[in-house]
Amino acid sequence: KLWVAGLFSLEHSGSTLENLAAWDGSAWSAPPGGAIAGVAYELLVDGSTLYVGGTFTNLGGIAAENVASYDGSAWTAYDFPAIAIFALARTASGQLYAGGAFGEFTEASGVARWNAGSWQIVGGGLAQLQTRGVVADHPPVSDGDELGPRGQTVDREMLDHARDVLRAAGVLDVE
Repeated sequence: KLWVAGLFSLEHSGSTLENLAAWDGSAWSAPPGGAIAGVAYELLVDGSTLYVGGTFTNLGGIAAENVASYDGSAWTAYDFPAIAIFALARTASGQLYAGGAFGEFTEASGVARWNAGSWQIVGGGLAQLQTRGVVADHPPVSDGDELGPRGQTVDREMLDHARDVLRAAGVLDVE
């Protein structure tokens, strides 16, 4: 399936789909189990699991606060009492991270990690009101490392460009 997230309204076959929809190659549909009650801002696919982040209270027929996943048969809530989640990432070791606006707009927000059934702020939070991008590298690379099946090497220019992209995405202090 092709999933689409955002602030939208889609008329299809006499019904209206809003803010999260799936395309199966011939028709649009609401998420399995039921529509989202709110807005999805971020989609992350990890293997056969779809993660959804945003500002919502219900998704796929379950109560879910701002983060949920769908494994192809059932939805799972990763409740995050934030204003909004704008970014999701999974590391190679399976850690789930979220970026967004976590509290009052006067508080620092940043990046949080799902750990043992709850969210924990990473590194005490970032001195910004919201984070719109979180990227996990698989694995960390250094100048001269080999990448890919053809053994291409990482050069300093490639690393500098990657760091610029990560900074622009809201991930700070990447060295």
